[in-house]
Amino acid sequence: MLLGALPLGTPSPVAGGTKIHVVSNGWHVSLVLPVGDWPRDLAHGPYRVDVSQARLVAFGWGERRFYMDTRTFADIDFATGLRALAWNADTVVHATFLDAVDEAHPRVRTLIVSQAQLDALNAHVRESFAAAAPEPVGDGFGPADAFFRARGVYSPIATCNEWVGAALRNAGIPIGAWTPLSQSLLWRLP
Repeated sequence: MLLGALPLGTPSPVAGGTKIHVVSNGWHVSLVLPVGDWPRDLAHGPYRVDVSQARLVAFGWGERRFYMDTRTFADIDFATGLRALAWNADTVVHATFLDAVDEAHPRVRTLIVSQAQLDALNAHVRESFAAAAPEPVGDGFGPADAFFRARGVYSPIATCNEWVGAALRNAGIPIGAWTPLSQSLLWRLP
């Protein structure tokens, strides 16, 4: 908890930048970026709607079985949670195409980033896919999302929320030194 409160980086105002969002469902955080080329790059996902007109795409990363099997907090069971915390290399990136984000919601943080920061965030996401051409591994939770094979090992140290924290730190956005919990991300963001 203390490492999440320990800020790394100094905020610097960005004039004329691009909006991004950090969105929490209370326990998991997603990074929401402008759609850019993502519909083309993720074209092979098992979507049930046309995602080519979406304006945003939300990304999350995590342990495959836990992430894909726990659509709601009520779906979490002890065995699945324990397996996820056992340094599991079977990880996925979850991509959800969106039209908008409710910026007034208390678990949404909206940031203005420079082009260099946006490029760094997109690079972090791209580097998380297991292959240059993202490989779908399963349907998502709705018609406009999907799971893709990912790189990395999920552990109690490298959590889904720390993946978002690392993306923000790599882009030079001030955030806690270690952000394993959704709250440790939301604390530091305006």
